[in-house]
Amino acid sequence: MDQEALNNQRRQDRERLLQLTDALDSTRQLQRDDCGDYCIEGRTGKIYHAPPGFLLVVYPGSTRGWNVAKAQLLEFCTITQDGEDEGCLRMQLSFPKQHADLVRRILHLRKRRILSEERRMKLQQAGAKYRFKSA
Repeated sequence: MDQEALNNQRRQDRERLLQLTDALDSTRQLQRDDCGDYCIEGRTGKIYHAPPGFLLVVYPGSTRGWNVAKAQLLEFCTITQDGEDEGCLRMQLSFPKQHADLVRRILHLRKRRILSEERRMKLQQAGAKYRFKSA
């Protein structure tokens, strides 16, 4: 694959992952891995765009943690690699909204904070009040 085609593929992957962060209501934790591919990175796993869906790489750190995560994710994912304490699962492009909380919890992704305009103004005023103190 030439460099231009690879860059186009990475742009498409990035767009799909940004759409997934919106669907998961997670913060935009888009990173590049060692190969330069985009992924959503949590504390105990990553999500890659792998057409026609997504690839969840789960590494909870213990055999028990992997078995629990695997059992919960099997409702809407299929296993591609099943290791002793980590593994990979394929997730379809569309999945029910109630599964977003489960994916965020298992991969330890941060939930997006949604503020009303009133709350946003209060936070800005509080920050300005303490940020610019005179010495």
